[in-house]
Amino acid sequence: MFSDERYNLILTRLRETDRVTVDDLVDVLSVSKATVRKDLNYLESLGLLVRTRGGAITQKQFAFAGPSTLSSHRGVHTAEKERIGRAVVGLVRDGDTLMIDAGTTTLSTARHLARSDRRLTVITNSIEIAMEMNKPGSSVQVLLAGGLLQREDNLLQGPETEDFLQGLNGDKAIIGAMGLTLKHGLTDPNLSLARVKRLMVRRCEELVVVLDSSKIGKFALAPVVPATAIDVLVTDAGIDEEARLSLEEAGVKVVIAD
Repeated sequence: MFSDERYNLILTRLRETDRVTVDDLVDVLSVSKATVRKDLNYLESLGLLVRTRGGAITQKQFAFAGPSTLSSHRGVHTAEKERIGRAVVGLVRDGDTLMIDAGTTTLSTARHLARSDRRLTVITNSIEIAMEMNKPGSSVQVLLAGGLLQREDNLLQGPETEDFLQGLNGDKAIIGAMGLTLKHGLTDPNLSLARVKRLMVRRCEELVVVLDSSKIGKFALAPVVPATAIDVLVTDAGIDEEARLSLEEAGVKVVIAD
């Protein structure tokens, strides 16, 4: 079992029980106590759990313990995601090349962009976003990444996806995630998708993050980028005022979608 798989199993167990012991994890992971202790210490160094004598307890700010499917987030904060998607249209210029990652908030954004009169080139790893942007009458040119198809979420990931993105450039990366804090930056529970997000950011001139306010102040397993790398955060009016001010002081432009 690879280390990333062990980390996800440990965090998933913590999410279910709020507490784990070294002895229990030895049985679950089929590794030595020394390996379990090393894994727990590493996860504590990332702020994902709190070490205790003989085990660990959950870190309450930790939002998502392991890879979660996009389908599990459909229908959640729908009104906020619609407002966020509509607000992003005003940040996009005619002729822009956009890299848009797979997600429920980015899908909402894609729908609003597709309805606008913008002439765009959209690069994405989401089959749903590609189909949304490629409807009859659309003025959007779509480039769909190849790679391993994740069936339940209709998205592509893996080395082939990353190789495809590596050969392209864009004006703006429009990225969603599962958490954002000043300390941990933008984070996601899925290690493979976090790599795709990072690559999109690297290949574009500007980073626009679309995130409903329930995810601000929380963090997940895989870092995407530091908070200071975000040019614009588009969120809803539920954002905590202190969090908004802290992000703005860090150089992030915060747009409140209404």
